[in-house]
Amino acid sequence: MLDDVTGAAIGLFMALEDGAVVLEVLDDDLRIVAVNPAMAALFGIDAASLRGRLGSELYPPAELADVVRRARETLAGGHPTDYEAVRELPQGRRVVRASMIPVGGDRILAYGRDVSDQVEATRKLEELETLADIGSWDWNLIDDTLQWSAQYRRIIGLREDEPASMDRVLELIHPDDLDRVTGRIDLVSSGRDVVRGVTYRVVRPDGEVRVVQGRGEVVTDDAGNPIRMFGTVQDVTDVHRAEEDRQRLQRAIEGQRQALELNDNVVQGLSAAWLAFELGQVDEGVALVRRTTSDAQELVTTALREAARDEPIGPGDLARAAPANVESPDR
Repeated sequence: MLDDVTGAAIGLFMALEDGAVVLEVLDDDLRIVAVNPAMAALFGIDAASLRGRLGSELYPPAELADVVRRARETLAGGHPTDYEAVRELPQGRRVVRASMIPVGGDRILAYGRDVSDQVEATRKLEELETLADIGSWDWNLIDDTLQWSAQYRRIIGLREDEPASMDRVLELIHPDDLDRVTGRIDLVSSGRDVVRGVTYRVVRPDGEVRVVQGRGEVVTDDAGNPIRMFGTVQDVTDVHRAEEDRQRLQRAIEGQRQALELNDNVVQGLSAAWLAFELGQVDEGVALVRRTTSDAQELVTTALREAARDEPIGPGDLARAAPANVESPDR
């Protein structure tokens, strides 16, 4: 029976997709006792050729010292330890996430997986997110867990170690935009509507207000029930401000046009009225004055309405600094 268990254990060891090796810890070195094909592939050496070899034959001195240190700590602690090993090779950086387990005496089992491609893909994604000022998020609707990318945290203004939660997201949404955003979240997460882009403001913990554009997608189970949402958020503050500046400039140009139109209408209307009075056409002159005054009031009202879009006009804002001079028109 014991032989059967041992045989099964050896078979499992050799079949592991993760690289695995049994090491004997020496004074300042390691000896390979057994190694599976996956670990041999990481070293780039045939498994049979690796058995019995010393760590000093395979590792640079500094790297060997680090492995020996971890192995001794594992033996002393009597429990598994996890670590990440980074090796700079001529063909590029290799990253292995590994664990060590004491297996009796001075021996440990070390196993790990080459995650170089995954790490590199994550690094490139983070670079792209940073360049585009886009962060990503992933929300599990079943257990209500949320994940934020590093760039998402930077955009929202959150610490790297701050736990991700939807409550924290909602706390940072501008109060004037909160109902609109939560309404969209409720509709989409319940499956009653599809995801659309939504632009809103966030108030960072330091008080800075940023304008962001959120987009997302819903994943459903076989029954069509939403189980997960994921998406992106992009900082569009500069674009938003540029558009506001463009609109403000356009309104300023329109205000200038209205002022010129007001001036022309008043001057021309009053000139025509003055001529009518000179010719003794009193009724026509009065009608011209009234029409000119009405047109002027309409133009002024329109101009004030446009001006109030940039800055609301409050009580007393239109009070004159000095009374109108109606008695001495030449002054």
